[in-house]
Amino acid sequence: MTHKQIFRALNVALLAGSALLIVGLFSFAGPCSHDDGSLSTCFNSATGIGGAALFLAGVAIFGLFDVTPTVRIILGVLGLALGLFVAFAPGNLLPLCMMETMQCRAVMQPFALLLGIVLAVLSAAQGILGFRIR
Repeated sequence: MTHKQIFRALNVALLAGSALLIVGLFSFAGPCSHDDGSLSTCFNSATGIGGAALFLAGVAIFGLFDVTPTVRIILGVLGLALGLFVAFAPGNLLPLCMMETMQCRAVMQPFALLLGIVLAVLSAAQGILGFRIR
């Protein structure tokens, strides 16, 4: 495989991971729900993480185009920062429910941590590949 094919495959994987994160946050790994229909604290966290994942998907789509190695490095660093934000923001920067047994802490936080680390590693590989091509 050439460097461009590897870079495109990484971008497709990054786009698929971002889509899985967005779908998961608002379905099976979503925030807690209340019986009265009010929004919980962790809904704002899910929205923030979903926004970062949406921006990460945009980075992946932009990377599918034929870009220079310098832009590849920038996209890799940007994706790495967004992946780390997705991984470590819930519960640290973005508040979650207080109870450890709630869905946001038991499901959403580990889901975001796992996918955030995977997305950060894929983005780091993009940046390294862009640096090696340069």
